Amino acid sequence: MTAARTERLMDVLFVLLNASTPITREQIRQRVPGYDQGSDEAFQRMFERDKDALRDMGVPIELKNFDAVHDDVQGYWLDRKTWLLPDLKLTADERLMITLAASAWEDQQLTSVAREAAHRMGSMALRPHDGPDMRIGVGQTKVAELFDAITNKRVVTFAYESKSSQTVSDRVVEPWRLLLTGGAWYLVGFDEEREALRTFRLSRIVSAISVTNRSCVHDMPDDLDLAELVQSWSEIPGAKSTAVVRIDPGTCSNLRLRAKSVESTDTYDELTIEFGHKGRLLREVAAVCQYVQSVSPSELNADIANYIRQAIAVNS
Repeated sequence: MTAARTERLMDVLFVLLNASTPITREQIRQRVPGYDQGSDEAFQRMFERDKDALRDMGVPIELKNFDAVHDDVQGYWLDRKTWLLPDLKLTADERLMITLAASAWEDQQLTSVAREAAHRMGSMALRPHDGPDMRIGVGQTKVAELFDAITNKRVVTFAYESKSSQTVSDRVVEPWRLLLTGGAWYLVGFDEEREALRTFRLSRIVSAISVTNRSCVHDMPDDLDLAELVQSWSEIPGAKSTAVVRIDPGTCSNLRLRAKSVESTDTYDELTIEFGHKGRLLREVAAVCQYVQSVSPSELNADIANYIRQAIAVNS
């Protein structure tokens, strides 16, 4: 569909939505740019195609009488009540969740789109500081680029730090899916050098994402069970420990995303968090330390305090 036709369809829809009574074909012709060119026959053919296209999209355009007196005069009508969504009656908790979802994206373009959508649903009556910080995957500006590459089926390249060997290598990947689990983003795709399916944690991508002009040639297997794949990530062998922390209600969304369980009281929420990398846990707790009280392990408080002192020393 050309840009000119898309714009014309939107204009027809706008005219119908703003008509208080059924509107004749000639009135539509006068109000929609593009219909005022050419012969009557050309206009009729163009309008019929546009009307059918809108109906195919689910727009219920009706042909109705103007009134009971003039039953021989008909016009086109779009009943707003049957097509537009009703006003949403959201509770305070529902508005909060929509606000948090809108704040999840750090990418500037996605942020503006998400916040505009939330505003239209009336959720932005909650100011950003009324709820916890819900940015998913802080610093993950790579998400939008990878979504674009997946949509256009383009090969991507990046430098990746291996968890097992701590070495950095260049990867050439045909991206298939982006998944979010445990508060972290993962890329599932075909690694061309290894000639096999691989998963990559975005936080371990240590370079910019380069989207090439090459098209992907390997399709994701039809029998690939993504749910099972995600489950396998939590079962990767390796020592895991458990921390228990208490946090103020409505705070520390970064820790809530990682929590295995949450027990709530009137004064605090108690989170049980499994972790395999202590340094990462210390970073995340230190970022919200004013809201956190550690319960176990016993040395966690001292480790957090030491981490903060080191960070202050490095940055002072």
